[in-house]
Amino acid sequence: ASLESAQRTPEFKAEADRFLWARTAMEDRLPGLRSRFDWTTARDYFITRRAHRLNVDSSLDPEIEGAVYLHSAWRFAQYMASPSHLPLAGGELLWSMASLLRQLSPSPAPVRAPKLALLAGHDVNLFAVCTLLGLEPALQTAFDGQWWPPYCSSLTLLLLEGGRLRVAVDLRDVTEECQQGLPRVHQLLLRCGPAKGQGDDAPGTAPLLLEDLDALAELALAAQETARDPPE
Repeated sequence: ASLESAQRTPEFKAEADRFLWARTAMEDRLPGLRSRFDWTTARDYFITRRAHRLNVDSSLDPEIEGAVYLHSAWRFAQYMASPSHLPLAGGELLWSMASLLRQLSPSPAPVRAPKLALLAGHDVNLFAVCTLLGLEPALQTAFDGQWWPPYCSSLTLLLLEGGRLRVAVDLRDVTEECQQGLPRVHQLLLRCGPAKGQGDDAPGTAPLLLEDLDALAELALAAQETARDPPE
Protein backbone atom coordinates (compact mmCIF):
# COMPACT_ATOMS: atom_id res chain seq x y z
CA ALA A 1 0.00 0.00 0.00
CA SER A 2 2.86 2.41 0.82
CA LEU A 3 4.38 1.83 -2.63
CA GLU A 4 1.10 2.58 -4.35
CA SER A 5 0.55 5.74 -2.33
CA ALA A 6 4.07 6.93 -3.19
CA GLN A 7 3.39 6.48 -6.90
CA ARG A 8 0.21 8.57 -6.67
CA THR A 9 1.95 11.72 -5.47
CA PRO A 10 2.30 14.65 -7.93
CA GLU A 11 6.10 14.65 -7.40
CA PHE A 12 6.36 10.97 -8.30
CA LYS A 13 4.24 11.38 -11.43
CA ALA A 14 6.19 14.45 -12.55
CA GLU A 15 9.52 12.63 -12.13
CA ALA A 16 8.18 9.58 -13.99
CA ASP A 17 7.05 11.83 -16.86
CA ARG A 18 10.48 13.48 -16.95
CA PHE A 19 12.12 10.10 -17.63
CA LEU A 20 9.44 8.75 -19.94
CA TRP A 21 11.81 9.21 -22.89
CA ALA A 22 14.29 6.77 -21.32
CA ARG A 23 11.56 4.20 -20.67
CA THR A 24 10.37 4.51 -24.29
CA ALA A 25 13.93 4.07 -25.55
CA MET A 26 14.41 0.91 -23.47
CA GLU A 27 11.09 -0.56 -24.64
CA ASP A 28 11.90 0.21 -28.29
CA ARG A 29 15.34 -1.42 -28.17
CA LEU A 30 14.59 -4.33 -25.80
CA PRO A 31 11.27 -5.91 -26.85
CA GLY A 32 11.20 -8.07 -23.73
CA LEU A 33 10.45 -4.95 -21.66
CA ARG A 34 7.42 -3.88 -23.68
CA SER A 35 4.84 -6.21 -22.17
CA ARG A 36 5.76 -5.45 -18.56
CA PHE A 37 8.20 -2.62 -18.09
CA ASP A 38 10.03 -2.43 -14.78
CA TRP A 39 12.75 0.09 -13.91
CA THR A 40 14.61 -2.42 -11.77
CA THR A 41 14.82 -4.84 -14.69
CA ALA A 42 15.99 -2.02 -16.95
CA ARG A 43 18.71 -1.06 -14.47
CA ASP A 44 19.79 -4.67 -13.97
CA TYR A 45 20.23 -5.03 -17.73
CA PHE A 46 23.07 -2.49 -17.62
CA ILE A 47 24.53 -3.45 -14.24
CA THR A 48 24.82 -7.17 -14.94
CA ARG A 49 26.19 -6.77 -18.46
CA ARG A 50 28.76 -4.20 -17.35
CA ALA A 51 29.83 -6.40 -14.44
CA HIS A 52 30.31 -9.47 -16.63
CA ARG A 53 31.85 -7.52 -19.53
CA LEU A 54 29.07 -8.39 -21.94
CA ASN A 55 28.05 -6.19 -24.82
CA VAL A 56 25.31 -3.61 -24.29
CA ASP A 57 23.00 -2.86 -27.21
CA SER A 58 24.91 -0.24 -29.21
CA SER A 59 21.78 1.86 -29.67
CA LEU A 60 21.50 2.36 -25.91
CA ASP A 61 23.82 5.34 -25.51
CA PRO A 62 25.34 6.47 -22.19
CA GLU A 63 22.64 9.12 -21.74
CA ILE A 64 19.93 6.44 -21.67
CA GLU A 65 21.97 4.26 -19.32
CA GLY A 66 22.61 7.16 -16.95
CA ALA A 67 18.93 8.09 -16.94
CA VAL A 68 17.94 4.51 -16.05
CA TYR A 69 20.41 4.44 -13.14
CA LEU A 70 19.28 7.81 -11.84
CA HIS A 71 15.53 7.33 -12.08
CA SER A 72 15.41 3.74 -10.83
CA ALA A 73 17.46 4.74 -7.77
CA TRP A 74 15.24 7.77 -7.20
CA ARG A 75 12.13 5.58 -7.28
CA PHE A 76 13.62 3.16 -4.78
CA ALA A 77 14.57 6.06 -2.53
CA GLN A 78 10.93 7.20 -2.51
CA TYR A 79 9.86 3.74 -1.36
CA MET A 80 12.53 3.84 1.33
CA ALA A 81 11.14 7.19 2.49
CA SER A 82 7.94 5.45 3.61
CA PRO A 83 7.89 4.99 7.41
CA SER A 84 6.16 1.62 6.98
CA HIS A 85 8.40 0.28 4.22
CA LEU A 86 11.87 1.38 5.36
CA PRO A 87 12.00 -0.68 8.61
CA LEU A 88 10.75 -3.75 6.75
CA ALA A 89 13.50 -3.38 4.16
CA GLY A 90 16.43 -2.80 6.48
CA GLY A 91 15.43 -3.09 10.13
CA GLU A 92 16.59 -6.64 10.84
CA LEU A 93 19.87 -6.20 8.99
CA LEU A 94 20.64 -3.01 10.90
CA TRP A 95 19.85 -4.83 14.16
CA SER A 96 22.24 -7.64 13.19
CA MET A 97 24.99 -5.13 12.48
CA ALA A 98 24.44 -3.38 15.81
CA SER A 99 24.50 -6.75 17.60
CA LEU A 100 27.80 -7.67 15.98
CA LEU A 101 29.31 -4.36 17.00
CA ARG A 102 28.24 -4.95 20.58
CA GLN A 103 30.14 -8.24 20.47
CA LEU A 104 33.20 -6.36 19.25
CA SER A 105 33.03 -3.97 22.21
CA PRO A 106 35.67 -4.45 24.91
CA SER A 107 34.34 -6.64 27.71
CA PRO A 108 35.72 -7.23 31.20
CA ALA A 109 34.75 -10.89 30.92
CA PRO A 110 37.32 -13.26 29.37
CA VAL A 111 35.37 -13.63 26.13
CA ARG A 112 37.14 -14.05 22.81
CA ALA A 113 35.17 -11.56 20.77
CA PRO A 114 35.77 -11.31 17.01
CA LYS A 115 37.74 -8.34 15.75
CA LEU A 116 36.14 -8.27 12.33
CA ALA A 117 32.67 -9.23 11.10
CA LEU A 118 31.72 -9.45 7.42
CA LEU A 119 28.16 -9.49 6.09
CA ALA A 120 27.22 -9.97 2.44
CA GLY A 121 23.98 -8.87 0.83
CA HIS A 122 22.31 -7.45 -2.24
CA ASP A 123 22.34 -3.91 -3.57
CA VAL A 124 18.82 -3.32 -2.22
CA ASN A 125 19.98 -4.39 1.26
CA LEU A 126 22.86 -1.94 1.16
CA PHE A 127 20.60 0.83 -0.10
CA ALA A 128 18.05 0.18 2.67
CA VAL A 129 20.61 0.13 5.49
CA CYS A 130 22.33 3.26 4.19
CA THR A 131 18.94 4.98 4.13
CA LEU A 132 18.26 3.86 7.71
CA LEU A 133 21.60 5.40 8.69
CA GLY A 134 20.54 8.72 7.18
CA LEU A 135 22.95 8.36 4.28
CA GLU A 136 20.50 8.62 1.40
CA PRO A 137 21.77 12.09 0.35
CA ALA A 138 25.37 10.80 0.45
CA LEU A 139 24.48 7.97 -1.92
CA GLN A 140 24.03 10.48 -4.71
CA THR A 141 27.79 11.05 -4.79
CA ALA A 142 29.23 7.94 -3.14
CA PHE A 143 28.87 5.44 -5.98
CA ASP A 144 30.58 7.21 -8.86
CA GLY A 145 27.57 9.46 -9.35
CA GLN A 146 25.27 6.52 -10.14
CA TRP A 147 23.43 6.74 -6.81
CA TRP A 148 22.85 2.98 -7.00
CA PRO A 149 25.35 0.59 -5.31
CA PRO A 150 27.36 -1.25 -8.00
CA TYR A 151 28.88 -4.69 -7.51
CA CYS A 152 31.34 -4.96 -4.60
CA SER A 153 30.09 -1.80 -2.91
CA SER A 154 30.61 -1.66 0.83
CA LEU A 155 29.35 -0.11 4.04
CA THR A 156 31.91 -0.08 6.85
CA LEU A 157 31.15 0.51 10.52
CA LEU A 158 34.33 0.95 12.55
CA LEU A 159 34.09 0.79 16.34
CA LEU A 160 36.63 3.02 18.06
CA GLU A 161 37.67 3.52 21.65
CA GLY A 162 34.96 4.90 23.89
CA GLY A 163 32.16 3.46 21.79
CA ARG A 164 32.64 5.99 18.99
CA LEU A 165 31.71 4.94 15.45
CA ARG A 166 33.14 5.76 12.05
CA VAL A 167 31.01 5.09 8.99
CA ALA A 168 32.27 4.71 5.42
CA VAL A 169 30.60 3.97 2.08
CA ASP A 170 32.99 2.44 -0.42
CA LEU A 171 35.82 3.48 1.95
CA ARG A 172 34.74 7.15 1.85
CA ASP A 173 34.14 8.54 5.34
CA VAL A 174 30.48 9.56 5.70
CA THR A 175 30.34 9.77 9.50
CA GLU A 176 29.37 13.43 9.42
CA GLU A 177 26.56 12.76 6.94
CA CYS A 178 25.34 9.94 9.20
CA GLN A 179 25.31 12.23 12.22
CA GLN A 180 23.28 14.78 10.28
CA GLY A 181 20.84 12.22 8.88
CA LEU A 182 20.04 10.12 11.96
CA PRO A 183 17.61 12.61 13.59
CA ARG A 184 15.62 12.76 10.32
CA VAL A 185 15.41 8.94 10.15
CA HIS A 186 14.48 8.85 13.85
CA GLN A 187 11.47 11.07 13.21
CA LEU A 188 10.52 9.08 10.11
CA LEU A 189 10.44 5.80 12.05
CA LEU A 190 8.39 7.35 14.83
CA ARG A 191 5.68 8.05 12.27
CA CYS A 192 5.24 4.30 11.95
CA GLY A 193 3.96 4.33 15.53
CA PRO A 194 6.31 2.19 17.66
CA ALA A 195 5.32 1.33 21.19
CA LYS A 196 4.93 4.31 23.52
CA GLY A 197 8.17 5.24 25.17
CA GLN A 198 10.39 3.67 22.51
CA GLY A 199 12.68 6.03 20.67
CA ASP A 200 11.60 9.14 22.56
CA ASP A 201 15.15 10.53 22.53
CA ALA A 202 16.59 11.48 19.17
CA PRO A 203 20.25 10.54 18.48
CA GLY A 204 22.89 13.00 19.58
CA THR A 205 24.80 15.09 17.08
CA ALA A 206 28.45 14.35 17.91
CA PRO A 207 30.30 12.16 18.35
CA LEU A 208 28.50 9.25 16.71
CA LEU A 209 28.27 6.48 19.30
CA LEU A 210 27.44 2.78 19.32
CA GLU A 211 24.52 3.59 21.62
CA ASP A 212 23.08 5.81 18.86
CA LEU A 213 23.15 2.85 16.49
CA ASP A 214 21.60 0.60 19.15
CA ALA A 215 18.78 3.05 19.74
CA LEU A 216 18.12 3.36 16.00
CA ALA A 217 18.15 -0.43 15.53
CA GLU A 218 15.66 -0.91 18.39
CA LEU A 219 13.40 1.78 16.96
CA ALA A 220 13.60 0.19 13.49
CA LEU A 221 12.60 -3.22 14.88
CA ALA A 222 9.68 -1.68 16.77
CA ALA A 223 8.57 0.14 13.61
CA GLN A 224 8.96 -3.10 11.67
CA GLU A 225 6.57 -4.93 13.99
CA THR A 226 4.06 -2.11 13.67
CA ALA A 227 4.37 -2.14 9.88
CA ARG A 228 3.79 -5.89 9.78
CA ASP A 229 0.82 -5.75 12.11
CA PRO A 230 -0.59 -2.22 12.02
CA PRO A 231 -3.07 -1.25 14.76
CA GLU A 232 -6.69 -1.22 13.75
